[in-house]
Amino acid sequence: MKISLIIPVYNFGKNLSTKIEHLKEFHSSFPHDLEILFIDDGSTDDTRDILKSVSLPFKHIRSDENQGKGAAVKRGVEEARGDYIFFTDADLPYDLSVMHSAIEKLKSGHDVVLGSRELPDSKSSCSRNMDRKLGSRIFSKIANIILLEKIEDTQCGFKGFKRNIAKDIFPSVSTHGFAFDVEVIYLAQKADSKIYLVPVHLIEDADSSVHFIRDSIKMTWQLFRLFVLLRRQQVFEFLRYICIGVFNTALNIAIFNALMWTTGINQGPYIILFSLIAFIIVITQAFFTNALWVFKKKEHIKQTNYKKFFVISGSIALINLSIIHLIVNVISAPAGFNPQLWANFAVM
Repeated sequence: MKISLIIPVYNFGKNLSTKIEHLKEFHSSFPHDLEILFIDDGSTDDTRDILKSVSLPFKHIRSDENQGKGAAVKRGVEEARGDYIFFTDADLPYDLSVMHSAIEKLKSGHDVVLGSRELPDSKSSCSRNMDRKLGSRIFSKIANIILLEKIEDTQCGFKGFKRNIAKDIFPSVSTHGFAFDVEVIYLAQKADSKIYLVPVHLIEDADSSVHFIRDSIKMTWQLFRLFVLLRRQQVFEFLRYICIGVFNTALNIAIFNALMWTTGINQGPYIILFSLIAFIIVITQAFFTNALWVFKKKEHIKQTNYKKFFVISGSIALINLSIIHLIVNVISAPAGFNPQLWANFAVM
């Protein structure tokens, strides 16, 4: 069984040699065939020179320009040959012994393993910056509200995948910044992957370049862009639905006023009839417009759906007509107030 560990690196020269020695020790005691892929994300310090000197089980892959963690991990997955593929951060913030339990979970039938600092069994041997801790939690909460099924710690830098799942998911990843982890989890959930959360032991938290106050706007913007990208169909449907709603309102008022203008009637029982005629015309065209243009589902144009649509719409119509009757015929227009304007007020 072969395992791949992907480590994205950017301008990490000052501590990289120490981390490489730590990885050598881990590799020597690891019970499986382990390849470690350093993905240099366009570093401009001595990171490149240090990585040039590494040999098996290490593999060095370099990008000519800095593209972000997401692009680096994606490249690593392309190159990985392991049956199980993991990635973690360059500063090795988590005790790598977590890989043992993660592998067991993947072997037992799970498709994806996510490290989580929020689990009761997770530990920390260092203090976390409060700004970053708060930022990570808020970011994860928002991601859960708008995109994900419940994953309390989306930003934990330890994740593992079965080979086939990783190879399927990562080619579709388009986000390279803060929202990268969220997109990966979203794609895994969308593919109905069996996900397991594992506790992690945080041992290092000093060298991260992420600062919540500085990057909060960028994090929010990237998450919003990701939402629009992943849910663009729903977003476009919503915008089309709003357009049809505005059009239907205008059409209803236009028909209602046309009937009052042509008949010269602006109160009494005929007002209810005018409102009903306008409602029937508008709601009929709305049924077909929504099916064909808003949601683009021609199969919804069938008798059963049409009946359900009119039962619900008819119930709403009764409420609307009752309100119009109350305002126009029971309360009636105040003295000096144009009755036609008052009827329009009732319709609105």
